[in-house]
Amino acid sequence: MRKQRSLLFFLFVILSHYAFNQYGNEWINENLQYYKFKTHKEGIFRVSVEELNNAGLNTSSLDPRLIKFYKRGQELAVRQVSTLPNSFSPGDYFEFYASKLDSKLEEPLYSPSAISLRNPYINFYS
Repeated sequence: MRKQRSLLFFLFVILSHYAFNQYGNEWINENLQYYKFKTHKEGIFRVSVEELNNAGLNTSSLDPRLIKFYKRGQELAVRQVSTLPNSFSPGDYFEFYASKLDSKLEEPLYSPSAISLRNPYINFYS
């Protein structure tokens, strides 16, 4: 009986570790390449093909329908303006709505007694 209870406790500890240790980056596919666009204010943003090329992205071999924009693991709605449906050409762009980075992701860095010192509107970490 004691061995069974110890085994059940051990299984509970192991399963709870896997159930509650979610880091928020489970959506990332390690086989894909990601680029970061920093937004310092809230609004509608436009990313042109020229900006993508300047960032080091080879747009000549990409299908614009496969490009996705994310914020905190959630896909953003994107408006694609393109002259050709399955390839990039000069003057093509993406438009999307984004908000500025807040301090939501910094909450684990504060102790429970200092959480009230955090400014919820400004991100100091990244």
